[in-house]
Amino acid sequence: MELGDLRSFIEESLEFWKVPGVAVSIVKDGEVILAEGFGYKDLENKKKMTADTVLPIGSASKSFTAMAAAILIDEEKMTWDTPVNEYIPGFKMYDPVASANANIRDMLCHRTGLPRHDLMWAGGTGLSFTREDLIRRVRYLENNAGFREKAQYQNHMLATVGHAVENVSGESWEDFVKEKIFKPLGMNSSNFHVADSQKAADHGLPYRHDFKNDMAIKPAEFMELGAPGPAGSINSTVNDMTNWIKLMLGKGAFTIGGKEVRVVSEERVTEMLAPQMHIGLLPWEFPEHQFLTCGMGWFLDVYRGHRCFEHGGNVTGFTALVSMMPDQNIGICVLANMNSTFMNHALVDSIYDRVLNAEKTDWNNRYFAEITKLLAQMQEGKDAVEKGRIEGTKPSLDISAYAGVYEHPGYGTLAITQKDDALEADFNGNKLRMTHHHYDQFMPHLDRFESALPSRFTLDVMAGVESISVPFEGALGKDIVFTKKAEESEDKK
Repeated sequence: MELGDLRSFIEESLEFWKVPGVAVSIVKDGEVILAEGFGYKDLENKKKMTADTVLPIGSASKSFTAMAAAILIDEEKMTWDTPVNEYIPGFKMYDPVASANANIRDMLCHRTGLPRHDLMWAGGTGLSFTREDLIRRVRYLENNAGFREKAQYQNHMLATVGHAVENVSGESWEDFVKEKIFKPLGMNSSNFHVADSQKAADHGLPYRHDFKNDMAIKPAEFMELGAPGPAGSINSTVNDMTNWIKLMLGKGAFTIGGKEVRVVSEERVTEMLAPQMHIGLLPWEFPEHQFLTCGMGWFLDVYRGHRCFEHGGNVTGFTALVSMMPDQNIGICVLANMNSTFMNHALVDSIYDRVLNAEKTDWNNRYFAEITKLLAQMQEGKDAVEKGRIEGTKPSLDISAYAGVYEHPGYGTLAITQKDDALEADFNGNKLRMTHHHYDQFMPHLDRFESALPSRFTLDVMAGVESISVPFEGALGKDIVFTKKAEESEDKK
């Protein structure tokens, strides 16, 4: 493969998408033909991105969790199709059919009927409860589809697979992945925690766009996943990820130091990359991309008639994409320090076009046009909420009456306090500003996600505050209701 103008194209793409930096690796026919950094890992101090810069791979971690399960299947300690409650005693879901039957395969291909419910953990610090507690709470998260009815992208289920790996292996998911995958592949710079990344001399800083200021680049906060780690907590480098690519293209075998190491059987890799369910992830379609389906820990695509498998990842301030075209024996890893950018997809498609000698396509502008439409639709939704606001109203009660602790068995605790003449909420360790909208409706602000949620307090028959309803999961079509906890009397304190 000739790189041609690829390096200059990557630099131009950084400027086009207003992304500080990106690290890119390409493996073709078992050889690393590119592993370089472009732009800056630290924009303020003009520190260059490198191939050894540690960056989150986000949800691309899911493929490692699938691989961990595959290794245990090879060891005859687990199967794809055994109900998970055999590996996690007491495991339950809201849907009793899913509780009894959901297995590793169902969870890895997102077909349990459970929508995302991500704000249950992402709305907090990610560290406010244990992995065991996260999975215990799943039984209180409502499904919006029947079991195996359709694919819906889901993080709790990947955390559940990771916990099943822990119970079966007797090791933490992190230790198992490190020993069984990282070490054989020589992925010595990879880790599972933000704190470990920050200790590395070469690590990237997170950034996001200011959409109110012409997409200006501004710093973002690091995001520690904590409990849902198997769904997205791995941090790595593009140099390390070249070995992961070689393993997948090698169908479970990897050559290091002139010696072949088999991490998992070819049969297991074939099973992971077999289509399980159709899924539609994006609100647009390109004719060059067809037949998007779920494998196990991977999404399967056909690009210009050629099979692909890939997985992206987004955590606050970073975007990742790992993609492979097995018939062309090529794999690509793109890690950027920008929140939710589609530059990674534009780069991967442009690289594949070079491999296939396809007609030149302006993927940057095509993706950007679709993103612009999506952002406009999102803004219309926000404007509609503001337009519907009724001016001159006030809450039914004194502001102090709304303070208290509100609970949901799945989502946890929403502690609301009075701050001057306003309210502030603490949601699983995350401070949320609350502004009055109208009547008994307030807007908790999730600043990390640059959004506000129109939430309403409900009064009981005695005109006391009974609950607060928050639209934490739009796919349900109804709010998550937090019930106010009764205050303890002085006698019981």
